[in-house]
Amino acid sequence: MIILTSLQRDYLDRFYTEYMKLEPGYAFAIARKYDFTNEHFNNLERAHHRSWGNDWGNWGPDNIYPPLSNPPPDPPIFPWPSIQDLENDLQAEETEISSVTK
Repeated sequence: MIILTSLQRDYLDRFYTEYMKLEPGYAFAIARKYDFTNEHFNNLERAHHRSWGNDWGNWGPDNIYPPLSNPPPDPPIFPWPSIQDLENDLQAEETEISSVTK
């Protein structure tokens, strides 16, 4: 099971917000630099949801966008050691889920 750090959750919150508002910024710039894709984001959805206590209602009154800390980290930081480390974590989680559902 992937457990996000606060920095990873903050990054995913920013990525989601930029994606939904169609306003690329901080998170999309980092995504391009490190080859983080929408597929990575989608594969992290369960972990992201868990990081909010499995309740998007924690996002506040509008429940549309997560609250963001201001300002984003400076200097900009990719919150995983590498994209390969992230992909290894995602593969391990997929294997774990597959073994449980068999």
